[in-house]
Amino acid sequence: MFTLMVIYKLLISKNYDGYIINLADEHINEYVSPSDNLIEYVTHFTGSNGMALILKNGSSVLYTDSRYFIQAEKELSNDFKLKKMGIDENIYEYVQTIGGIKKIAINYKNISYSRLNDMRSKFEKNGVEIVHDDLTESIWPNKPERTYNEIIDLEKIKSNTFLDVNSNENITGSNYMDKINKLREKLSDDQVFILSELDSISWLFNLRGSDIDYNPVFYAYSIISNDKAIIFIDREIERKDVEIKKYSEFYDFLKGVEATRVFVNSRCNAFIVTELGEKKVEVSDLIGELKSQKNEIELKGFELAHINDGISLCSLFEWMENNIGKTEKEIADKLEEYKRMLPGFISPSFDTISAYGPNAAIVHHRASETVVESKNLFLIDS
Repeated sequence: MFTLMVIYKLLISKNYDGYIINLADEHINEYVSPSDNLIEYVTHFTGSNGMALILKNGSSVLYTDSRYFIQAEKELSNDFKLKKMGIDENIYEYVQTIGGIKKIAINYKNISYSRLNDMRSKFEKNGVEIVHDDLTESIWPNKPERTYNEIIDLEKIKSNTFLDVNSNENITGSNYMDKINKLREKLSDDQVFILSELDSISWLFNLRGSDIDYNPVFYAYSIISNDKAIIFIDREIERKDVEIKKYSEFYDFLKGVEATRVFVNSRCNAFIVTELGEKKVEVSDLIGELKSQKNEIELKGFELAHINDGISLCSLFEWMENNIGKTEKEIADKLEEYKRMLPGFISPSFDTISAYGPNAAIVHHRASETVVESKNLFLIDS
């Protein structure tokens, strides 16, 4: 309740009728690190999809999808009411029902430009203005620091280290400058491409990290033009012909970008677009087009990953047949143990869902101490 009181006071002082918190960081990642999860801090909800609306009149609601209905009902703070997407009235209908709402703030850095556009147009039909304001520091004074882990340079790993190929190429099958030059072919001299999506930056520069759990990415931004390639990152990396700047310098640098046309991905945060000027920004997934064209080395990597995953699951099933009575968590841990035995494994891509009996109805169930027996269904998703 104390956190909500802080928000109510901020709304009054800034003359806002409400504040929206979207479950996202400024890179609009599918997974959000604990240091960026303002939704969890304010509402106690730990799912991966949610949007909270706090109104000055004391109404506080959280919207999430059907994967998290059961989980949200268990976790939500008593100060929040659950709104079920696709069942209850949507956020626009809810605000209209409340009445008297004229101005709602949201942090533009934590919502994609395409989603903000849709939100603004729908709210404006009801006479509600959407404005940018980042209240995070005021709401969350002891916000934890982000984790910055080691960067892996894929240019230094040969493809034949893990794959059965007669090649001396790196494990990606392509040099980072080749990728940058292919991207440049899509740009004219007065155009730039701004990357804020961590997976795209990792792919373009042939680098991997682990700053966010279950994701081989690192915090960075990048700007590509025909004469410059810039990466904003707080780690030391070796990349010839690439200008390396501090991560914290990105938004200041953005103010000086001069181009007749700026291309961004559909997941680009709305603050970047509004800072550049919406009229000269074009949403176009130039990187996605290049990423979708897989080379021989990448296809071999897919094949190996599927084979190794199958081996791990077969090993687990045999182990389970001889170890009835283990817990959900023990089974999940054993599967990861088998995966780690095989070459090329780095980490799981998500927290293994190991669920017995009624727990299998919880879509994103977290493995517990529930004992798995042979008299009910057992679900595993890894």
